[in-house]
Amino acid sequence: MFVHRYPAMEPATQPEHSVSLTTGMWWKLLTRPMLPPRSRLLVVGSRPLDVAELLINLAYDVTGLCLTAEAVIEGRRTLPLADFQLWSPGARELPWDAEFDLVLITDFLPLDCNLYDLACRLETSALLAALKPASRCLALCTAEDTQHHSPECWRRHLACFPGHFQTQTFHPTLWRRCRSYWHKQPTPRAVTAVSLRVPEMALSFSEWKAFARAGMLTGKGTCCQPATHIAQPLAVGTVSRRVA
Repeated sequence: MFVHRYPAMEPATQPEHSVSLTTGMWWKLLTRPMLPPRSRLLVVGSRPLDVAELLINLAYDVTGLCLTAEAVIEGRRTLPLADFQLWSPGARELPWDAEFDLVLITDFLPLDCNLYDLACRLETSALLAALKPASRCLALCTAEDTQHHSPECWRRHLACFPGHFQTQTFHPTLWRRCRSYWHKQPTPRAVTAVSLRVPEMALSFSEWKAFARAGMLTGKGTCCQPATHIAQPLAVGTVSRRVA
């Protein structure tokens, strides 16, 4: 994911293949509802360094969960105010005990990963177990991007877990779209945030895993076009099931 370096500044161009948020989008994302400074944030992605730097500048306590060791080393070297840890898919448990006010998923899952698969939901259950009661897990996506998972994929991926769902779509301002047109830059796209507010009652990691295993379409079907050519294997010792 690509973000601007500082809250009041944005780059001249942003890559078309990534989810990009403008300053106004970030403001709405972090204030509706309000996430006060010093809140603990977990940013999950293949290389969430830009996002971590932005959130540090906004006075948040940031932890980055990276999919590659190179990203962890680079993050620890360039952003000493944040904590960076390596996430190994398949481990299905966080490398530390912590409670976060927000889990922000940028590009945590591979593009060809089936979000309806049990293995993917078990990965997410580990992230939900790290949240404080009544906190949020938030996945960012763009509805018109056929190369990435859609908001509906994420909504049904999270549907097996208890909590309150909310979908927010953030649109770039009209002047920004016009500026992109006149300066021959990629037009900013609307970004959808699929949010799950977890229950006020604390749940254990085992309970979150139980919800993942009981989810609808677990181990059956694929979520969208990026995942149609791959069949994700189920975790060893699990049974494929479908619950109405």
